[in-house]
Amino acid sequence: TEGVKGITLQLGGNMDISIKCDSLKAIYSVKNGMLRCAAPYEFTISLMPMIKVCIEEVGNRIITFTCEEEIEAKKLYSLLQELERLLQIFDGVFLDLEAIEIYGRESTNSYNALVEHFKIQRLHYFSSANFISIFSDRLLKYEDILSSELFDKWRILLDELGVVNQMYLYATSSAGFTNDVKCAFLVELSESLMEIIQSEDIKLQRYPNENGKLKPCLRTIINCCGKTLFRNEIEFDLEKILSCLVNTRVNIMHIKINQRKPALDGRESVLYAIKMSYLYRLVILEKLEINAILYEDNLIKRVGYIDGWNGIQEQLFNRLEQFL
Repeated sequence: TEGVKGITLQLGGNMDISIKCDSLKAIYSVKNGMLRCAAPYEFTISLMPMIKVCIEEVGNRIITFTCEEEIEAKKLYSLLQELERLLQIFDGVFLDLEAIEIYGRESTNSYNALVEHFKIQRLHYFSSANFISIFSDRLLKYEDILSSELFDKWRILLDELGVVNQMYLYATSSAGFTNDVKCAFLVELSESLMEIIQSEDIKLQRYPNENGKLKPCLRTIINCCGKTLFRNEIEFDLEKILSCLVNTRVNIMHIKINQRKPALDGRESVLYAIKMSYLYRLVILEKLEINAILYEDNLIKRVGYIDGWNGIQEQLFNRLEQFL
């Protein structure tokens, strides 16, 4: 558009300023490698004004929001963060945000200040933990499933999830919690997930209402959404694994003298933090009514890698054989 000013800015700084723009672009990179090459994929967000979203992957990822008329830039950035969280469900990790480009009629200094503000306000959970990145192959390609309808549904679900989604993201982030605490948080989420999905999910209504009971909630969600993910545990003795997961959660809240029941050690906590993060993602995909056929093959492949990782699962099973 004639007279429109555009800028490309590296992130940094601290200032809050409310201005409008007609385009916002985010550029991402991936640690220790490159993304695939994929044709640009577009969908629209049904707001006023209508917003067009384009996602490209050519070594890095580029997400562009474009409006026919100007809108507050912070609104576009908020929508970008909602999309990032949905893509994390598909990918398993967040990519590293490298830069933002803003286009509009405001001055370069105004855009610079706003991008600096976005950087300083960006939450720590947008940086994924290293242990999550180990098995981060995406379950779904966004171009196979992403649509205006799905994004609308995701925005409604995000509102329902509230702090639950934030707990999941912090537990899978590089924030400074120990791995046993992160695993415990992910286990604890089972009760909240049951509350959110049981009321309207026909698949879960076949099971008893177990709200407020951690072990039965875990069992129900695994039986509903996680049989492939926990296939080895089911074959071994799912009840022993569930008890071990619950004991790990309980140990965070009790003094050491009471911590006598079998619980996960450090390496095992990493393994089951990974598994519980996958279980959360599977529940979300179920809630979004995404056909499991689209990701089942990828899931089976990843589960094989996770279960065989450094012999940790086998060592846990051998240790638990000693307990009734």
